[in-house]
Amino acid sequence: MNDFVAYTSRSRIVSLVARGLIFVTLSLWLIGVFGTPPDSRRYSPVLTPFIGWGGLLFSVTATALWLRNFFERREMVRIGPAGIMVRWWSADTIPWNEITEIAPLEINGVKSISLKLRDREQYPPRGLGALLARGDRLVTGGDVTISLSATDRRQFEALVAIDQFKPTVDQSSCAGIHDEQRPQ
Repeated sequence: MNDFVAYTSRSRIVSLVARGLIFVTLSLWLIGVFGTPPDSRRYSPVLTPFIGWGGLLFSVTATALWLRNFFERREMVRIGPAGIMVRWWSADTIPWNEITEIAPLEINGVKSISLKLRDREQYPPRGLGALLARGDRLVTGGDVTISLSATDRRQFEALVAIDQFKPTVDQSSCAGIHDEQRPQ
């Protein structure tokens, strides 16, 4: 089998940017840029602008990163006999013997794959990945998260490639992968 390779999908990035701009607009509304901020039964009027600023920071950052990746033509993820390479984490391939656990994730409808590494210091993140690594670990419980939402491939395809390329497949490495998630 050929290596699993995922490239940036421009159509998916356009969709993600459009969603990001919607969240930017909603955040500006919460801050009060378009007039009086909305009333909320859940949050106090004092807390609403803080939620807006947090949403604005997140959505502007995410939208800017998606726009930057719109012109990216290099492979973003490669899964093969040598291991797994995730471009936004590191340009290095993480060998299979350094990956201790692989688990599919779904957080708020977004599917991804979490990797735990034997020695995460040996494969440090770079760029924005370095800034987000600690928060990512708190949310996912893993060291590296593979998100294919802005690529031309899907999570189940990556899981099939992992099953085929991982040298020794044991039950613990595929924890959480159910038969209904695998394509027929």
